Amino acid sequence: DELCTQVNEDAMGVSPDGNLLVVADGVSGAPCSAVASSLAVKAALGLYSSWKEFMLPVLAVPLMRATVELFRDLGLLGSTTLILAHQKQGRLEVAQFGDCTAMVVRDSRPVFLTWEMQHRNNAPFQMYSRMSEAECCPHLYRFELQDGDTVCLYSDGIGDNVWPAQ
Repeated sequence: DELCTQVNEDAMGVSPDGNLLVVADGVSGAPCSAVASSLAVKAALGLYSSWKEFMLPVLAVPLMRATVELFRDLGLLGSTTLILAHQKQGRLEVAQFGDCTAMVVRDSRPVFLTWEMQHRNNAPFQMYSRMSEAECCPHLYRFELQDGDTVCLYSDGIGDNVWPAQ
């Protein structure tokens, strides 16, 4: 079974094979944001388990659209940011929407870091029920991993308070 954990308004998940990592950050103050983040993680893990050949760059936008449609169907008013990292054959593929971050640490130093998607300072892009299809455009990254690299995904709760070099 996949692992999905909820902490406050954040949720994280790991696929059974350990190759897909997901972090969603429910936007503070919005109603049902904890539900939104949990649903986004579960949708990503569900999509991953249903595809034999999972390709994150191809599936990121349909995943976002399906999650937003689920929010609509449930009448959910909450919103969430989302980041997914898929590791396969030494390559890391990342899809990011909002201010969750991916970092790769090699020899105790960060060697890869995504940039937050924000409209302006402290106003991240978010997935929400009234989001248009045109807004479902995550940043996509690809990075070649080496043995011993550590992949970290985290919400802005860490990113706003700890610098990558720390």
